[in-house]
Amino acid sequence: MKSRRFIVVTLMMLGLSACAQTERDPYHYAGAPVAASNRFEKITLLKNRGYAVGYDEARRNPAWVAYRLHRVRNRPDTSRRDRYNTDMRTSAKVSNNDYSNSGYSRGHMAPSFAMAVCYGKKAQNQAYLMSNMTPQKVPFNGGPWQELEHQELNNYAFNFGEIWVVTGPVYDQKIEKIPGGPEIPDAFFKIILDEKDNAIRAIAYLMPHEALSKELKYYLTSIDRIEQLTGLDFLPNLPDHVENRLEAMIAAEPW
Repeated sequence: MKSRRFIVVTLMMLGLSACAQTERDPYHYAGAPVAASNRFEKITLLKNRGYAVGYDEARRNPAWVAYRLHRVRNRPDTSRRDRYNTDMRTSAKVSNNDYSNSGYSRGHMAPSFAMAVCYGKKAQNQAYLMSNMTPQKVPFNGGPWQELEHQELNNYAFNFGEIWVVTGPVYDQKIEKIPGGPEIPDAFFKIILDEKDNAIRAIAYLMPHEALSKELKYYLTSIDRIEQLTGLDFLPNLPDHVENRLEAMIAAEPW
């Protein structure tokens, strides 16, 4: 009960007029992530139906992917499409064949199922662009990562009405690549934001690539920690006092 009171007070203290920001930008809550270090040689901004990508040309992976999910009661046809396409807007031009016989899945950052539910077939097809993929181990892709994708659409978006998500890979100092060229991430992050009644809350997850457990409580972290690991600055359009407080928090448990 004590922790519940703390959360309510914190949300009241973080109250801000952010609705106008989100209405102007269909992808990002409080602005697109900004490269805050020299870890990135070139980031290409790509806008698609339902999601945006900051594409890391050197690593041949998205540095971040951002999207908004909302409640959909009557869901359209969401039969899976497995046709992966090269994104010709990128310099890297990663192809489907670059992953062949690598032992790694083509891991979606913007989930194809969620894109189909919220934005339709065109969004689902664009979710299969290779600029939305990173190498993921098969048990990870079909285990904890899939569980988090399920929760963000079927729990968070459905119960809260609308959420904003930023997700992407995390790397350590050792560079490992699949034979086709994309670098293999060491972990993955997902930041989820929920605004209601002019107040905002955030929950952040950091999943090691070796993770197998679907218990999401094991992966809770702070946005500050993800910024340290990625070299990205999230929520750059928030007032500093709001951003600093929000990003320092670690949720006591999954929503």
